[in-house]
Amino acid sequence: MVRADGGPRHYLLVRARRSRAWVFPKGHVESGETLEQAAVREVAEEAGVSAEVLARIADTTYRVGEERVNVAYFAVRYIGERSGGEGRDRRWWSYGEARNVIGYDNLREVLDSAERSCR
Repeated sequence: MVRADGGPRHYLLVRARRSRAWVFPKGHVESGETLEQAAVREVAEEAGVSAEVLARIADTTYRVGEERVNVAYFAVRYIGERSGGEGRDRRWWSYGEARNVIGYDNLREVLDSAERSCR
């Protein structure tokens, strides 16, 4: 999630439920949904933000136990606030701040891709 508002870009991160680490909103694709639709829905659900997809910026894979998880990340433009959401902590960070608080190498690479693609 990227927001410029006429000034420097800022990136939206949410707290992960289990680890409490700062991460990008993400989730599962529901039946009949495109990846882009899932991205917009998950940002709304996890962060209470309306958005629109700008571009697909990265794909990552990681393991949770024996399960392999594939994630497609999208740069999405902030449109506005929504009611609802999951009540997670969320915060807008500058690129440098976000890079410092993200604790996973693969997510820092996603952030780097977003920064390059949103110039």
